[in-house]
Parts: sequence; structure tokens; C-alpha cells
Amino acid sequence: MATHKTAVLGALTSTTSSQGRRVLRRAAPVAWVGAVACLALAGWAAFRYGTPAAALGMVRGDVLWPDSRSRFVGRVRLGEASRASFTILNLSSHRVTLMGSTSSCGCASISGLPVDLEPAARYDLWFSVAARPEEGDQFEHTFTVYHDGSALPLLLTVWGFIEEKPVE
Repeated sequence: MATHKTAVLGALTSTTSSQGRRVLRRAAPVAWVGAVACLALAGWAAFRYGTPAAALGMVRGDVLWPDSRSRFVGRVRLGEASRASFTILNLSSHRVTLMGSTSSCGCASISGLPVDLEPAARYDLWFSVAARPEEGDQFEHTFTVYHDGSALPLLLTVWGFIEEKPVE
């Protein structure tokens, strides 16, 4: 009786493993085609939108895509201002107007608004931020950029360290 069970189990095991090998042989080309298609799609998206992350933003429904949502401006001396920019990409298929902005502090501002962005256009959004003594040794300010492409504004953060002026 024990030999009969062993024979039956052996037959089932060999049948199952040979079926599994057949399934794997048939699935391998499909997996390769799927992998190549995904890589081709990611390459096209990176070419079209600049980065895979921007392409994902487009799929998610974002209208504008900044090169970064947070910008470190380095060390800024007390009473002085630092200028830098965010590069904004219009992911939509229509013109979007950057209408204006507000900031979390009167010491930070964005210049050059309003501006129209054509589809797939990039725009360098320049900002200025000044270091104030009441902020301590570092600062962080948020810009809210309003546009007509969506009800949701674009939020951008600027941060850095404050350096005291050398005593003369």
C-alpha cells in the first residue's frame, strides 16, 4: 500500500512540475515583452516630460510640475536677500496662466507674474528671500502660486540658514 501511495504521489509531482515548466516557458516571452514595453513607455515619458516623476504627475492629473517642491538657498546674511528659481513645467494640453502668489512671510516674494505657459513649456519662476533676525539661525517659507489650470494652487517651499553679518 505504501508503494502505491508513493507511486501516485511521484506521478502527480512529475506531472505538476512538467506542467509548471510548460507554463513558465509560455509566460517568459510575455514577461519579456511586458518588461520591454514598460521600459519603452518610461523612456518616452522621461523624454516627453523630463522625468518619470513628472510623467507620473501628468497621469495623476497634475497641471504644473516644479523641478522641486523645496529649494535650499544656502546661507543668507542677515538683512540681505538671496535669489533663486523653480523651473515649472506645464503638463497640460492647454495654456496655463500663473496669476500670482502669496508667501508665508513678507520677506519672500516671487517676481515675473502673471505669465502664460503654453503646453509643455518650462518657465523659471524667480523668487527672492531675505534673512531676518527674528527667524533664528534658519528659515523656511512657503509660496502659494495661483494658476487657472486647477483649483489647487502650487505650493513651493524655500529654506536656508541665516548667517550673522561680521562685526566691522
